[in-house]
Amino acid sequence: MGWLSGIFRRLRKNSTGSDYQGRSRLNLIEGSNVTITVADDKDNDEIDVTIAASASGSEPENPEAGTENDPAFLWYVIPHRISLMASTGTIDVPSGYASMSNSGVTSSYISTGDGLYHTCTATTAIGWATGNNFETGLRGVATFYMRTGSNITSLRYWIGLFNSSGVLSNDSMLTTATPGLAFRYSTNVPDTNWQAVSSDGSAQVVTDTGVAVVADTRFKFSVDFTDPASIKFYINDALVATHTTVPATTDDLAFFMKGLSIGAVSRSIHCRKMALSISGDAY
Repeated sequence: MGWLSGIFRRLRKNSTGSDYQGRSRLNLIEGSNVTITVADDKDNDEIDVTIAASASGSEPENPEAGTENDPAFLWYVIPHRISLMASTGTIDVPSGYASMSNSGVTSSYISTGDGLYHTCTATTAIGWATGNNFETGLRGVATFYMRTGSNITSLRYWIGLFNSSGVLSNDSMLTTATPGLAFRYSTNVPDTNWQAVSSDGSAQVVTDTGVAVVADTRFKFSVDFTDPASIKFYINDALVATHTTVPATTDDLAFFMKGLSIGAVSRSIHCRKMALSISGDAY
């Protein structure tokens, strides 16, 4: 492919390479993922050779991007292992990982500009939860992706990390002496904004985040427990609270992204993903 005219007596691949000579033809070979384009530039009295390369292999799955088939996954990003779990029913997974169960599950999904969501609707409990699966002695960040339902009256949402499922039926973690780190919305209080709540089981701190709860709206919640003595709460990547009243590093916690109808009226939550990123070992 290509040629050298009689005036090209020598060729070298770079400034330190050896000279090649004695041949009247140059052959350029396209390697893997490489394309070569040759053009005759008469105006500049030269032959232009363009070599382009493309990346090979597939891009690693992005925990925040979901998959093409089902966005409803729980990711554990722990050194050297990732567990991926589907959203239907209760899932049995290998030892060392948590199972996930659903409440108010329907077969419907909604697709919006920010992703695909699994709809949970019922007159009682709605949403996703896991069993107690990790200790806060692990440093990391838990992130929750959801959309509120179209009706947010007569409703309680708890989204975060808990030691007991009993908290869903209450506005305070202390009612069930539950250690936890979570976001709350309850019309029973009544709340109008998301509340950041932390508890060690005997004391509780509640902070009004100033972020309004709006119907049919996407929210991303994050709880950063990288520093066990100073827990940071984020909504849509903005820091909204920092708490020092926190669960013990030996407390086992579970994921919750759930709601509860108050008054036996049908309510919904649209769940996308729960992600756990672990950055270190137990203290």
